[in-house]
Amino acid sequence: MKYDVEWRGQKYTMEWFEETNFEELENATQAYGFIFNEDKKVCIVNFRKDYWTLPGGTPEEYDKTFEDTLKREADEEADLDLKNVTRVGYFKVTPISDNCERKDIHYALRFAAEVDKLKEQTIDPDEGFIPERKFISPKDFKKYTGWDNGAFQLKKAMEALYNESKI
Repeated sequence: MKYDVEWRGQKYTMEWFEETNFEELENATQAYGFIFNEDKKVCIVNFRKDYWTLPGGTPEEYDKTFEDTLKREADEEADLDLKNVTRVGYFKVTPISDNCERKDIHYALRFAAEVDKLKEQTIDPDEGFIPERKFISPKDFKKYTGWDNGAFQLKKAMEALYNESKI
């Protein structure tokens, strides 16, 4: 799957790869996860008015693995402890407009996981406030995020974690 996307006035080409050997990638800048509760609803977080996204973020030097990045970000942003963290694939992100913040090709990693523990929400140390956390039906994912490729990503996540693709 390959398509162009515009985000905050910046244009990128996104190309999907089902490879999970993330350590071979030289510039992995994001680790985001489709995190499911016991009802197979997916967690989304809201940092700004009407900006829903998956928990995740940038690897830090002290993260030993990309899974550690996802676990840390899920704890910081959504106050979730995770289990069954599974690699799904990644997007190769290529800037195609002159105004892109990032000028280099980089990689956005995707994971699937399950909630091990749902905790009381606290302030996200990066944002300085408590993001809104919500578990939604996978069928409602595009309604909240606006991601045209959301169904595709959800299908891949459910296949990786549950060996099913019902959305």
